[in-house]
Amino acid sequence: GKFVVVTTKRKIDFLRPAEEAEECPFDVVLLERPRGGADGDDAGRFRRMLEEAGLWDVGDDGDGSDDSDDEKKEKVAKKMGLLSKEKPHGSLLKSWYAFLQEERSLATSDVTTGLGLSMSVKEGMEVDLIRKSSVLTNKVFRHGFVPEMERIIDEGVDISHEDLATYVQGVIEDVSKIKLKIPKDHAEPCYFPIIQSGGAYDLRVSSQSDNSKVKYDIILASIGARYQNYCSNMSRTFLVDPPRRVSQTYETLLELHGRCLRSMQAGRPLRSVYETAVKYLKDSNRPDLVGKLPKNLGFATGLDFRDPSLLLTAKNPATFRSGMVFVLSVGLSDVELKPEHKSGVSSKSAVVHLATFAVLVADTVVVKKEGAADVLTKHAKRVTDISYTINENSSAAEQSSDSGGDDAAAAKPDVGAIY
Repeated sequence: GKFVVVTTKRKIDFLRPAEEAEECPFDVVLLERPRGGADGDDAGRFRRMLEEAGLWDVGDDGDGSDDSDDEKKEKVAKKMGLLSKEKPHGSLLKSWYAFLQEERSLATSDVTTGLGLSMSVKEGMEVDLIRKSSVLTNKVFRHGFVPEMERIIDEGVDISHEDLATYVQGVIEDVSKIKLKIPKDHAEPCYFPIIQSGGAYDLRVSSQSDNSKVKYDIILASIGARYQNYCSNMSRTFLVDPPRRVSQTYETLLELHGRCLRSMQAGRPLRSVYETAVKYLKDSNRPDLVGKLPKNLGFATGLDFRDPSLLLTAKNPATFRSGMVFVLSVGLSDVELKPEHKSGVSSKSAVVHLATFAVLVADTVVVKKEGAADVLTKHAKRVTDISYTINENSSAAEQSSDSGGDDAAAAKPDVGAIY
């Protein structure tokens, strides 16, 4: 085989030892291109590259018109793989795609899915780096976000989702703030942290932390960190003064998450995760929640944060293989919260203003040779771990009033009261 590279002189000098190595299992061909394609001969370089790869034998006139019928048939039978969904950046790629538009006789095929599958199985060293990345994300959550969120609630701080997300991003960029000792250039955010509350929820990974104020009701937080370029991601829901319907829906979500996790086994199709989720909701007499599921329940991750060809959708036929790493993201959105559902909640609680709500749990997981996938982001998610009581319910408040407890009603909310 051949490995053909079109690049600048500086990079060619760096790759030259590979070209000259005797033990190299394939031929390395280096084609120099001046910076920015200043000589205007990119088309010539691309034809040479295709010749070296055996994809096209360009004649003197550049259109292959001297070829016999048999040679033309052979050329047509050969296809070049392209990442068709990738947008070209830089002068080289833009010139390359312009060349392809002109050379329409060259047969191409989209190899995005196949390449994604080949790169989705992680080797031992890669899994180890993703484990470390997951530990980093977990520690940022535990020692960065959660204490800051609790301080904000406890002190009644007026802060926007965007400002809180900026604080969390600062922790990832400088982990010494949470007393982690790793090289600063080893850690960076996968994306700007996503903090949501107050009834405006978007479960997509492309959603943004807006400049509206954090409400002490149902808070969703999604944080992703890279460790030495490898990604991990985690999402958690935090319930403040939750009505029983909200807590029950969250418990349903946790069971749903667990069943989806157990369905992620080597040899099974990716679509089985979504099928498992739908079946569980129907079997548990909550078919009303099926329509509240997102369009996918996660995606493969690694060096790229999100592989668009390996989504956990209802139709993806790709197969789980040992060593694949996914973000399993299970959520329910636009769940109705009627007035009768909030009847036992204190009028002081922000949750009484919600007409709908969302809950979300996401973890980074690795598929094993046997059994359920292994969770790498191990931050607590039981309802007792993520629920806070800062206002007494109506009946408790009445009892305090009857006993002359005026001070109790005016007391500062205690965010440490977890149930």
